[in-house]
Amino acid sequence: MILIVEDSVENAELLRLYLDRKAGMFCAICVNGDEVIRLCREGKVDLVIMDIQLNATFFEGKPVSGVDLTKCLKADSRTSRIPVLLATAHAMRDEREQFLQASGAEGYMTKPVEDYDALITEIRRWIK
Repeated sequence: MILIVEDSVENAELLRLYLDRKAGMFCAICVNGDEVIRLCREGKVDLVIMDIQLNATFFEGKPVSGVDLTKCLKADSRTSRIPVLLATAHAMRDEREQFLQASGAEGYMTKPVEDYDALITEIRRWIK
C-alpha cells in the first residue's frame, strides 16, 4: 500500500485516484501523525508520499511537519526501510537537498504533479 500523507483532501484524493486508475496502485490517505506511524509499524505500508507542510497534523499530541514525521519513521528500526517521497508545492531548487538531508527521505516531488508517468516510474523504482 502507498500511504499518502496530505492535509489537502482534494490533492490527496486526486493523487490516490490517479495512482489507482493509471497504475493499479492501492493507496490510502492519512493526515493523523499517530495513525501514519502505526500503519507503518504494522508493516502495511510499502511507500509513503509525505507532504512537507502539514497543517493541524499531530504526533503524540504535538504539531508536526512532514519532515518531522519522516524523521520519526527513519529513526525507528520497524519503519526505517519504508521509502518516503517528500511532496511540496513550494519547490525551491536549493531546498530540495535541504529537505532530503533533514528528513532522510529517499525522494522529492513537486505539487501539483505535472508528469504522473514519471511519478509512477519513481514509485516503482522503490517498490519491488
